[in-house]
Amino acid sequence: CFDVSGDASAFQGRYDVAEAHLRDALARHERTRGPESAEAAHDRHLLGAVLVDQSRVDEGRRLIEDAL
Repeated sequence: CFDVSGDASAFQGRYDVAEAHLRDALARHERTRGPESAEAAHDRHLLGAVLVDQSRVDEGRRLIEDAL
C-alpha cells in the first residue's frame, strides 16, 4: 500500500521516496474513492506532514488543512 510505504519512508528520513509514494496513493484514492473520501484525507495529511518536514511549510499546511 503506497500510503504505508510513504509513511515508513518518511520515518526513515527518505522524504523524496515518501512524497512520491504518498502522491501516488492520494491520486489513486481520489480516483477510486473520491476526493472527499477518508482515505484521500488521510493521504493528504501524511503528505502534508512530509512536506512540512522538508521545510515546505506552506504547501504542507494547505494539504493538512484540506484533509480536515
